[in-house]
Amino acid sequence: MVDDDNVHQQPANPSCLRINSTINSFFMTCHAGIRDTKLEGYEEKFTYKKIDVALQATLELEITAPLRSKVLISKNLKRRRKNSDLLITKLRSVVDVERKKVGDAKFELKCVVETHAKDVGVIQSK
Repeated sequence: MVDDDNVHQQPANPSCLRINSTINSFFMTCHAGIRDTKLEGYEEKFTYKKIDVALQATLELEITAPLRSKVLISKNLKRRRKNSDLLITKLRSVVDVERKKVGDAKFELKCVVETHAKDVGVIQSK
């Protein structure tokens, strides 16, 4: 007679359990191998992507670095030209001031010489 509650239960057979365990472990191993292969493929793609990004960045640096340096050199030259123009303007103003001082000194010296010549002429006439 069969018990209605235990219709689906089978007696535990050690060889069936061992086979079932072996099959399960085989499928788990296969599943893990497939998963690892997928991960390795993903990691390779990720690594290649990293390498591609690094190469692209390196190429951009190699291309843009000379341009940037030329731009910086150009800016430095413009700044130096502007600074030299300012310096030239300052020096010209200093030279103009000195010329005026020399002109004033010459005029004063001329006045002193004329005054002295008049004094000498007066002395000689007496």
